[in-house]
Amino acid sequence: MSEPRGVGTTTSTERGQSTLIGVVLLIGMVAAGSLGIFLIAGDAITGAEQQSEQERVEQAFVELSHTISSSLINGDTTRSMEFNAGGQGAITKSDAGTIRIYANDEPLVDPLTMSAIEYEGDDGSIVAYQAGGVWREKGDQTQMLSEPAISYDKESQTLTLPVTTFEGDQELTSGKVRITNDEINRVTEKTHVENSTVTLEIKSEYYLGWSQYFEDEVGPNAIQEQYQIDGDLGYVEVELGLEELEGVFRESFVLSDSFDTQGAKRSDYSFEEGGYTPSEIDDEISEHVAVTDTEENRTQGDIIDSSDTISNGTHFAESVHLDKGEELTVDLSGGDATLVVDGDIELVGGDVTVRNWENDSGPDRELQIYSTGNLYISGSEVCVDTCPDSHKKHGTSGVDASAFQVYGTSNMSVGFDKGIFEGVLFAPSNDFEGPNEVLGGTGHCSDEQVCLHSNPEFFGSLVASSAHVHANANEVEHDPQTEKIDPDIHPEGWVQPPEITYLNVAVHELSIENS
Repeated sequence: MSEPRGVGTTTSTERGQSTLIGVVLLIGMVAAGSLGIFLIAGDAITGAEQQSEQERVEQAFVELSHTISSSLINGDTTRSMEFNAGGQGAITKSDAGTIRIYANDEPLVDPLTMSAIEYEGDDGSIVAYQAGGVWREKGDQTQMLSEPAISYDKESQTLTLPVTTFEGDQELTSGKVRITNDEINRVTEKTHVENSTVTLEIKSEYYLGWSQYFEDEVGPNAIQEQYQIDGDLGYVEVELGLEELEGVFRESFVLSDSFDTQGAKRSDYSFEEGGYTPSEIDDEISEHVAVTDTEENRTQGDIIDSSDTISNGTHFAESVHLDKGEELTVDLSGGDATLVVDGDIELVGGDVTVRNWENDSGPDRELQIYSTGNLYISGSEVCVDTCPDSHKKHGTSGVDASAFQVYGTSNMSVGFDKGIFEGVLFAPSNDFEGPNEVLGGTGHCSDEQVCLHSNPEFFGSLVASSAHVHANANEVEHDPQTEKIDPDIHPEGWVQPPEITYLNVAVHELSIENS
């Protein structure tokens, strides 16, 4: 029996429709795939074009920097060059930051305005010129393309800093540009800054680039501070110059402020007051603490408070407190020793003795103590080798006070109350307001940073803000051997900045426009 029509069979019409639908779907799939390939290829081409434009713009900015620098050096009035500003152009910014210059914390000039030329790509990346430097920035990533026009002449120890400014804010398009040197303002010319640290405070939208430049050229220790202010604007503080400290222990007391006595004649003591003293070393001592505060260096535990012996190497403690009958012996037979104390040093009857400091085959050995706190010596004997029977023997016994060195912050209060001290103290302070926390609070020692009370014996030298000697029985003697000390204020591995004797700063007022 035959099947009924339409049941279990497929007509030719239905087969034709299926074929047609399949062809349509296939064409659609091919078209969609082609469109996807086209879009991907289009994105790739666009990305490649953007990258190519970015590279051309970067090269143009570097060439612009070199042209401007060459023009300033040669004294050219006008120069022209081909400049590629990309498809959307660049802009000049007449006020794009400031730079302040200090020598030993004293301003050398009024704040200087810095201009800039800037290009911003479609991806948000920035190419910028400022004071000779060219940087590429994207987010918090910075790459230096050309160094700022800062130069240092090692032979003459001269730092030259040219600052460029542009008049008005305008757009620069691709094509020929004309650069005109309108005026030169020599802010400082051969300014003598020997034995000074030069500080640059820079506010700029490109502060990350400035920071990177000085870190690469001088070392990370030159960067004193860096932070974002608002938006792209940021701040970087750079310290340059090497302060010469050798010979600073030239008197018994070297003071930035005053020297006072009670019951004694000032003329009986060797001192300098109210003159030049070195920069404060608070930051350097904090760096010592940060570097040395490890379990490995806590060789005597957290606190040194009993009789013990330390040898060469680096040691760390949170405080030192020695009572009567306790003695800390420092054995330097193996080399120099460093003790970093993140707190006070209190010798209340307890003694410290430095032994084996002499070295027949090289420089004599030293103990260097760095403290963030106060120094109090009461009835204790701090001596290089055995303390002499009489103060008159300090200078004739062959003892060198250079073997015992204490370094303190600008806020260190110092008290010598009876006892003996052979050594040097380096705690420069330009603004010690008091009170003296160890022997002050009331009376004649209330405001002085260093107080000698109840007839102590002092053999060596100290650098501080102010000092007071109470009663004429105090025995103070300067050790001339300490003048050879070049105070070692930096931790091991610290990169010293170059020494600066002269500083040249010039502001170049320029015009730049499409010609």
